[in-house]
Amino acid sequence: MRKLSELTGKFKPLSYVAIFQRIRGIPISGMIEEINGSSRDGMTVIIDSSGLKITQRGDWLTNKWHTKRKGWLKIHVAIDAERMNVVSLTVSKEFAHDTKEFRKLLYPVAGRASSVYGDGAYGSRGIGAVIPPRSGSRSLSRSGGPARGRVVRRIRKIGLEEWKKEVQYGKRWRVEIFFSALKRTVGEIIMANKLVYQIQEAVMKIYAYFLMKKNTVVS
Repeated sequence: MRKLSELTGKFKPLSYVAIFQRIRGIPISGMIEEINGSSRDGMTVIIDSSGLKITQRGDWLTNKWHTKRKGWLKIHVAIDAERMNVVSLTVSKEFAHDTKEFRKLLYPVAGRASSVYGDGAYGSRGIGAVIPPRSGSRSLSRSGGPARGRVVRRIRKIGLEEWKKEVQYGKRWRVEIFFSALKRTVGEIIMANKLVYQIQEAVMKIYAYFLMKKNTVVS
């Protein structure tokens, strides 16, 4: 680019710093809004979380040289089970609990989803969803709503495995396929160093995959 600029004299080549500043100046709020606005009526939603590495350093080097582990960036998604695309998204540090992000994920799809699937980590009060209760849950516990109590009583009656078949809980595994495809396509390593830029990079990765899948119809 620099040589072309010298030959033509019509433009000034961008430096790495200028490119970096332009990328970091891209707002991610519009990307998240577009993702959150892509839900449709009657869809089956699956909620789960996964991690993106924030270093290329492997565990062997960490253990060998006793270097400090940099950790993960946690992405929480709600996907349309039929279209296999993200319809709601939040990003947090690795130690954020899934239940704290659940309502944020649920808000954009509330009123449009016919059912919501998730694992036991998303069990919470007042949420009627296809989520198995945690071990030791009580049907009349104050920490859960009426829907949670009905699930607990049903599982006690027919057993956990039969309940999973009854509610088609196996659909939840589609989100694992989504995460696998996402990481194979856009990568699972975040290159940025500062947290604000790490979150931006993670959202941009997911948004790029969202656009790629947007018009794909799963048969």
